Amino acid sequence: TDLCLPALVRMLTRTIVTKTLARTSSSLLAVEPRHTQLDQEVTVRAGGLGGERKVVLETSLRNENQRINFRSVCQFLTNEQGQLDSEVQSPLPGSSYQGVHKGGPLWSLGPLRGSVRRLVVEDVSKPLVYQMVLKCAQSGQVLGSQEITKSFVTSGVERRVIRIGRVRGTLFLPSESNRLAPGIITISGGITNKGTVPEDRAALLASSGFVTLALAFFGVDDDLPSIYSDIDISYFEEAVDLLSSLTEVSSRQVGVLGTSKGADISLAVMMFLGDKIGACVAMGGSYSSIPDRFIYKNTTIQATKFIFGDDYSKPHHLAVEGGLEQIKQDSNKQILIENSEAPLLSIIGLEDSPGLIELTRFAISRARSKGKTNITHIEYPHTGHLIDLPFCPHASVIKTPLAPPGILTLFGGQPQEHALAQFQAWSTIKKFFIDNL
Repeated sequence: TDLCLPALVRMLTRTIVTKTLARTSSSLLAVEPRHTQLDQEVTVRAGGLGGERKVVLETSLRNENQRINFRSVCQFLTNEQGQLDSEVQSPLPGSSYQGVHKGGPLWSLGPLRGSVRRLVVEDVSKPLVYQMVLKCAQSGQVLGSQEITKSFVTSGVERRVIRIGRVRGTLFLPSESNRLAPGIITISGGITNKGTVPEDRAALLASSGFVTLALAFFGVDDDLPSIYSDIDISYFEEAVDLLSSLTEVSSRQVGVLGTSKGADISLAVMMFLGDKIGACVAMGGSYSSIPDRFIYKNTTIQATKFIFGDDYSKPHHLAVEGGLEQIKQDSNKQILIENSEAPLLSIIGLEDSPGLIELTRFAISRARSKGKTNITHIEYPHTGHLIDLPFCPHASVIKTPLAPPGILTLFGGQPQEHALAQFQAWSTIKKFFIDNL
């Protein structure tokens, strides 16, 4: 042909963008793909905007009934061809994120006044619906708009409420083509979702081919405590036995995934239940029993308390009474993960509570010194305690039922680094379970 290679590439790029835009509700703005699973990446593109023009991309996620109101605002300078492409372009300084990140306009959302601080959805069967509006930076004229969705469950995933024996939770079965699959129990921290168990991680893992049980341990039914205190591990053993007995589960060994208090429960389950546990993921755990005891048959892990400062005017990290030195001196206050042969993935953010970081490092070091070699320990810089799912807005300050009324708890993290760590952590967790279950 008579076209030089760069010109041919530009022509093909314009053709692809034009065809993509033609399939959307706007003549200028396109998000590909428009409908995805929550943990799948997206790219934002626009064309026909005029060369080297400043534009503003506003992205919002709203649900008035759940007080969800998150937004990001990003300015871009279009290229010479009048195009915007988040896969290759960085937003201008002052935007909600910096650098080249194709999904940045979505994962950089932050809460507006009156919004909940943390995204905890009430119904995982319904997708998150995002609105994107592209405007001229100078005039404010709307140049294009787009609606996109992100889902927790893919087509074919089956959800069942579980009330069997003492076990309370929600079971997710993958699509028929993946129905015989490894089993995983997810255990959340000190939150419930308006009287229901948080289901987001379990739903997303089921969408990746696992049989999952989102397990409640407080605040759900009348026969569970309204707030947790002493934890009876035999309840979790009953859940493990239930899950492993299902005909859809491919192995009698199951995985456990816990966050915050759920991480410590998962570690205790791993310690006490032997070869019933095939793999454990602990995120933001203390490797001890806080604020009350773990009990399994005739064995007790003694309680360690959280302490809070006297100044209620500002958020506080969760601090541990007596700190590491007190727990080091009393093995009855330690979760002895080295007693389990199951592989462990330990994850913590380095802007979590300093006390939790110390306890985690001590427990990992102790277990390795005792000969436990199948530990993967990851520390994420500039990342806080609440390592949520990909595309979930970073939450650094929220209320916790463990704190006195009126106190906000500081969970830490820098918005961009924390958001990116959530992608890395989730990818690592899925691979860990695939490799070990």
